Amino acid sequence: MTMARLVHTLRTATESRRRALRFGWSRRKDHDAVNAAVMACEEFCNRYPGASDALVNNWCRENSAHVVRVVLGGRDKVLAQLIG
Repeated sequence: MTMARLVHTLRTATESRRRALRFGWSRRKDHDAVNAAVMACEEFCNRYPGASDALVNNWCRENSAHVVRVVLGGRDKVLAQLIG
């Protein structure tokens, strides 16, 4: 396992949500809140590209409202990995 496993998971989830928004696949109605959440997650991933799993876990717990909006529905395992 690499040190940056969870930051990669967060980046992948963020890219998936961004794609869902771009192509109209997202069924969420709170578009402004989702966009803000995506931007917050992207900022974290860009600022700390090699973040340790512990740092990502702590950030995700502190920003759980953003993470819950970013992770696509039905991805409970991904959400459990990120929030703990």
